[in-house]
Amino acid sequence: DGPLREADNGRLHRHSRWDQRTGGVGASLAYFCLFTYFFSACCIGLPASNGLVTPSFAIGAGIGRLAGEGFRRAAVLLGHTHDPLSPAGGYAIVGSAAFSVAVTGKLSIGVVISELTGQLSYSIPVLFACVIGLSVGS
Repeated sequence: DGPLREADNGRLHRHSRWDQRTGGVGASLAYFCLFTYFFSACCIGLPASNGLVTPSFAIGAGIGRLAGEGFRRAAVLLGHTHDPLSPAGGYAIVGSAAFSVAVTGKLSIGVVISELTGQLSYSIPVLFACVIGLSVGS
């Protein structure tokens, strides 16, 4: 019942065309992760200043969202009528934190992500994934 209600903004509430394309959202996310990883690696080798944290956020979020979509798909295939798991965006937040900590080796990124999202429900999974990412990255 706000400014984004469905009666006034029907285009916002339509389903994405990703479900109708060949491959769906999983293929799009896989291509995104692959190309972002490849081009970030190319850019890091350039003799110009560039960042490492932001591309690692994007790659980790893509991998986390891909995992979340896979879990959602598995739940649907197993016959769950409701979505028993966290939304795929939650997996993207956790994935971006874990991948960024693994790349940079700094646990403070997990705290920054917890503060940026403002969601206390994701703070424990984010910090747990950060510890695992740190151990994998070192």
